Amino acid sequence: MYIRPDYDGDGHVSLSEAHAYVQITSDTIDIPLATSDIFLRSCSKAEKGKAEMVNAEEPVEKLLGLATAAQRAVIEGLSKQLELKEEGRMVEVRGAADKIDKERKGLDSQKRKVQRDMGGLRGQIQAAVKFRWPELSNPWHPKATSIITKEADEVVKVIEGHPRFKKFDEMYREVEALDGRNRDLERKWVKCQRLMQTLQSVALGGNLSKIASEELQEKYREIVEMEGMRLEGK
Repeated sequence: MYIRPDYDGDGHVSLSEAHAYVQITSDTIDIPLATSDIFLRSCSKAEKGKAEMVNAEEPVEKLLGLATAAQRAVIEGLSKQLELKEEGRMVEVRGAADKIDKERKGLDSQKRKVQRDMGGLRGQIQAAVKFRWPELSNPWHPKATSIITKEADEVVKVIEGHPRFKKFDEMYREVEALDGRNRDLERKWVKCQRLMQTLQSVALGGNLSKIASEELQEKYREIVEMEGMRLEGK
């Protein structure tokens, strides 16, 4: 069900709120960046070890206190989806992303092994087909097309009747399952990246007034104001 993303409760949906909604709900592998995010990364800093500076590894409650309504929605929404609850949210989500990355590499290794084994079985099945129809060894043979079109059912029968076909089919399904699991993990990893990006933006925004010129601060306010424009006509 569609939930209207009016995160600040003013009765309207802004561009920044729509952007936040996409970050929270989209299952694509995109990691969207707002213009304000890009600006902050070029004009602000979030260094650790300096008492006067905010950094992204601060307790999440402190960062939420500095965040806009849209940013709070992203932090809370993605944290809930990723089942993250630690005060050190940046450290926690970074660890979750690293764990996912490690698991994906394991799946890739497993997939390559299955595919190698499939290659051996495929060769055995192809050999049986070519033994029955030697012409298929050469795709340009004048009889090859005729065999594929007029004797298709018989070709399929030979393939599926091969003693190793069942194992080959099982491996094929295993590869599909591994691909599906990998895609699920990739989407989860992307949401980790979106959360880390938002936490970083909050920290950078909190520090802008401490290190940037008044001119740059004014430019940032203008960008934020434009992103706060209403998306709706009423």
